[in-house]
Amino acid sequence: MGGDDESGPLLRPDRETSDVRGPSLESQRQVREDAPNRGAAKKDEGLIEELWMSGAWRAAPLFILAVLPWAMIFPYLPQLMVDFFASEEAGYDLTCADSPGADQPQACRDAYSTVVTWQAWKSFASQAVLSFLLTPAVGRWSDLRGRRPVILFCTSLDILPLLALLAYLSGAVRLYAFWPLSALNQAVNSSAVILSWVSDVVRPSRRAAAFGALTAVAVFGMAGGPLAALFSGPRPATVAALCVRLVGVAYALVAVPETIGQRRAPWKVRWGVAEDDEDEVRRRKGVAGEERASEGWRRWLPIDKGALGVVLRSRLYRRLTLVLMLQAACSEGLQDTLLQYLMLVAGFTSKDNAVVLVVIALGGFLSLTFGLRTLLLFVSERGVLLTGLGGLLVHLLLLPVTTTRALAYGGLFVGLTSSLILPAISSMKANAAADDEQGAVQGALFGARAAAAGVGPLLFAGLFHATTSGSREEGGAWPLPYFPGAVFLLGAALTVAAMVVAHGIRAEDVVGVKEGARRQREAGRCSVEGDRPGTTQPLP
Repeated sequence: MGGDDESGPLLRPDRETSDVRGPSLESQRQVREDAPNRGAAKKDEGLIEELWMSGAWRAAPLFILAVLPWAMIFPYLPQLMVDFFASEEAGYDLTCADSPGADQPQACRDAYSTVVTWQAWKSFASQAVLSFLLTPAVGRWSDLRGRRPVILFCTSLDILPLLALLAYLSGAVRLYAFWPLSALNQAVNSSAVILSWVSDVVRPSRRAAAFGALTAVAVFGMAGGPLAALFSGPRPATVAALCVRLVGVAYALVAVPETIGQRRAPWKVRWGVAEDDEDEVRRRKGVAGEERASEGWRRWLPIDKGALGVVLRSRLYRRLTLVLMLQAACSEGLQDTLLQYLMLVAGFTSKDNAVVLVVIALGGFLSLTFGLRTLLLFVSERGVLLTGLGGLLVHLLLLPVTTTRALAYGGLFVGLTSSLILPAISSMKANAAADDEQGAVQGALFGARAAAAGVGPLLFAGLFHATTSGSREEGGAWPLPYFPGAVFLLGAALTVAAMVVAHGIRAEDVVGVKEGARRQREAGRCSVEGDRPGTTQPLP
């Protein structure tokens, strides 16, 4: 009887399958899901320890060295552009900063709008056209061929516009050469690949805070670059920026390890997560990568199901992508308009531009470190996203009434919470994506963002021109009053729309995307196992 009692449970189908053919699919899934929790119970890590032990800290210098060169030339670049176009119109050299306000020559007053228009078309070419096509392909390339070569390629492109600017300051070329090279550089966004690399080494529960902390360290470049540049001049600052960019390329070459091609994602190895599904194991061995590459040039099109189609496959992805596109159209559209607006209405100079960047850098650092970590203790990523959008809305409503430097700095400080938007969206998408599509998801995310970021500047530049040099009060053809702050009201309308979309995101959406992907993988495995002869198959 005792033997019957002991053998009885073995006759149940799940026990029979487990003992004869190995663990069932359900039990394997449970092992995979419980493994991170068991590891966390034995040895939980704080954010700093997680970044150090996982090696994710290596991404911090990448962000710093990417931002620092442009921060060094940022105080001079807007004024250089205004002076260039003013001189082109006047036919002789002009320095518009020598006569601020209403005393400026008409060529200078027209130049502000001209700069915004040129920057808008550059953004359209780089973002809506080139980046829209290239960024998803670059993200997928990093999935197939590795993160490291893609990061090296992206960081190397930064050298080209700096060389063009140095040639202009040396009298070798005109400033027109700067825009096409800058458009090419901005078309390939290294941030998407770097965040994918971080996703490979950091466990999902820490990704939001990790994204925020690692991007926040860029403050050291954003704050230090302008302050150092003000003690030199445009040409020495450009030479120094070029040297810093070369250091960044060398760092990416020697200090960033490859995370693609391993049998399991690095974060799963560290936390003892059970073996990956068969398809992911094959991908990390390179088999799936070869199969994908063999599909030909259509695998690289952003409109096929493997690239931008990623962002359309679920309710969560569609909403997050729409929020990011609305925010990108607003932020990119106002990026160049903001400086020209402050120079026009508040008399900002190169020194003021440097202070603006320092304020943005320090405030963004506080938001992405202390602010983000504190918010995550009380609200979800959706709450962080809504907080960032709310701060951006207040910022945009304050700027139209700005007439002094004090009001300008106050409006800028309030809007610093907008730096929380991208980490929140990237975290929700990364946590809902499988390990073998992190690059594709981030690439599709930044590709969709690029499309909006290219169209946004054209809308804002057109409105800025119509309400400044093109207004009826300035003798222009547009029947609109002189009101430079109108662009910020347009930005506020886009931000309100983004908040409405973000408010509709549900907590179960994040779980639903990954659960659906898991069921598809297990269904695929069941069909494969069902075709394979075994003890549970009928004998011929």
